[in-house]
Amino acid sequence: MFLLLPFLLLTTSTQRLVGLTLSLPELGGLLPPEPPGRVERVEIEARPEGLRVLAQVRRADVITSAGDTQAFAVTLPSQRGEADLAGLQAQLRALKALDTTRRKLTLRPSDALPGQTVVALMDAARADAQGELFPELSLATLTEPPPETP
Repeated sequence: MFLLLPFLLLTTSTQRLVGLTLSLPELGGLLPPEPPGRVERVEIEARPEGLRVLAQVRRADVITSAGDTQAFAVTLPSQRGEADLAGLQAQLRALKALDTTRRKLTLRPSDALPGQTVVALMDAARADAQGELFPELSLATLTEPPPETP
């Protein structure tokens, strides 16, 4: 017993060693992207004659492979020269119900639209009476379709 006490005093330590494994990205490397939700892309094309909502929605079938999406396009004609904001919000609310984590949307306004209409579209796409829709908006140029030749 007399030999055991000095041995324990010399070999034990009050420090506790804890290991934590971390996996950090390489120097200059990027973090992996977040897994996408069901809605992969949402765009609004705005022209004087109306709006067009385009979406890429991932299929939810059991046999679906990665990247297997279905394209949706809904046309909302202008009403008395004004954009159908209520119809736009209804379509965006349906997309938001499919993927509540989706926050990004691309707005492609025509050069012929006045700035006031573009701002109204941006406000309508961000939120409606039920809450937030797509708060992160990006603007892009709208490529006009080529004129039809007779």
